Amino acid sequence: MKKIIILAVLFSAGATALAQCIVPQQVPYIINAEAAQVPELPECVTTMNTTFASPEAWETASGPVAGFTGNVLRYNTVTEFPNAWVGANLSSAPVHLAPGTYSLSYKYGMGNANATLGNMYVSIILPGSLSAPINIATHTNATGSAVTVAPISFTIATEGDYYVSFEVGTEGNQGFMYLDDIALQESDCGSPTNLQATNITGNSVTLSWDSATGGPYEYFVSNTGWAPASGTATTATTATFTGLQAQTFYIAYVRSQCNGAWSAWTQVTFTTGFPLSVKDNVFAGVVAYPNPVKDKLNLINATDLDKAEIYTLTGQLVATHSINNASATVLLKDLSTGIYLLTLHSGQQQKTIRLIKE
Repeated sequence: MKKIIILAVLFSAGATALAQCIVPQQVPYIINAEAAQVPELPECVTTMNTTFASPEAWETASGPVAGFTGNVLRYNTVTEFPNAWVGANLSSAPVHLAPGTYSLSYKYGMGNANATLGNMYVSIILPGSLSAPINIATHTNATGSAVTVAPISFTIATEGDYYVSFEVGTEGNQGFMYLDDIALQESDCGSPTNLQATNITGNSVTLSWDSATGGPYEYFVSNTGWAPASGTATTATTATFTGLQAQTFYIAYVRSQCNGAWSAWTQVTFTTGFPLSVKDNVFAGVVAYPNPVKDKLNLINATDLDKAEIYTLTGQLVATHSINNASATVLLKDLSTGIYLLTLHSGQQQKTIRLIKE
């Protein structure tokens, strides 16, 4: 009879724990390693290895660990197979998110300062949805001790119960990898909108976007398909990216910062063209904005512009502006409403752009 009672109690406790994990958490949601019973994971956090060479999965470990405080989440990259690739996934409890903007922050690091983490993909997943996961960050070839990732903002369009996912893949026998201080919270940071890739050549692209928070921004261009961990900093809402390969598919990313938090990456795809001629190279990445224009036209080029001329569609010259710089602002308030041809001069080369005056 005692055995039956004990089994009944254990079954009841297990059923209660399972029911608790089905009920979604609310924001702010924090994965609390301190409350876990080492080596068990925190409540409702799950893990699984993702390669046949991975004998280990995530667990909770007690400190001290350099750069971390108290208990930490730990993954052992050990394997008995030479040169094998190992990996494991760590998933949070379900967290209910309504449409809006949220932020995710965390800390990660390697126990061995000489070890290298191949990849860690951080994403927000809605199970059963046809939508792709929201890529929060990708950490590639990370080395050294603890790194604190400042809050990264992202936008939820569809209400549902989401999971935070950390997926690690790396060469085996790199020692221990650690995670801690995982926090999902509401955020007032929005991502840039209306990201466009224009003036696409065989080796460059011009990016422009509308601000959601006022900046500063980071931008990045890649053909890997994964969001970068960081990008090139700028305070402008346009940027020219060079050094691309001709006839290649790329993804451009832009994000903004506010209150110390980074937004999720906004992205757009494009394909570079054929290699440029000498003439096209002079004006590679040239930008004339806004177009249509009211009063002020901004000009940006990779090389110095000598002057800008404005013609009517019938070929009449109506304005000439000396520049002698790679960028300039041209005043057009006295120009009548209509369609014009803007001709830019650089050395012996010229480029004509259709211009609309409002």
